[in-house]
Amino acid sequence: MAIGWFDRDVRGRTVAMSVAALVAVFLPVQSTASRFRAMTGEGLLDLGGGDTPAEHLFGYSPDHAYNLLVAYGPNGRRSHVRFTLLCDVPFPMALYICGSLMIRHAWQRPDVRRRLAIVPLAYLVADYAENAGILTMLVSYPKRRDAVARLTATANVAKNALVTSLVLAIASGYLDRLNPRRRRRYS
Repeated sequence: MAIGWFDRDVRGRTVAMSVAALVAVFLPVQSTASRFRAMTGEGLLDLGGGDTPAEHLFGYSPDHAYNLLVAYGPNGRRSHVRFTLLCDVPFPMALYICGSLMIRHAWQRPDVRRRLAIVPLAYLVADYAENAGILTMLVSYPKRRDAVARLTATANVAKNALVTSLVLAIASGYLDRLNPRRRRRYS
């Protein structure tokens, strides 16, 4: 039944509204992340302590995660919990909805839409798994949970890979629409 949803076409206006909503959610997330870095001197665990996901493409170690938690201090750890609950819960959902709609809009072929439906959903699961791990580490601090840190780092890598896959899937769909033979066949 949920896959049948991917068989229906989406209008450009709907996609534009979802992109606007995503940007409206992203701007406060980015602003809060920048303020957090200015306050603590370190980046969020979501970014492996860096400024961008690219700084820790292959995850981070439990030692790195707990060094960040020490560097945050008590106020930073409380701020990180607030950030995760207030910003990093709505953002993945907004990206999931926007990505799903964009795949439906970009790809005219229903068979491809159905296969690609898993990408935004897998991203959502990975991001929420990462958030659950981050919250677990923050709330249980100073007790170390190395297994949770490793799983959180793995979810972080998966999340970043899935975002890249989502962008490539959407771009491929729009490029596929430019192919004149496909346009005639699926119009």
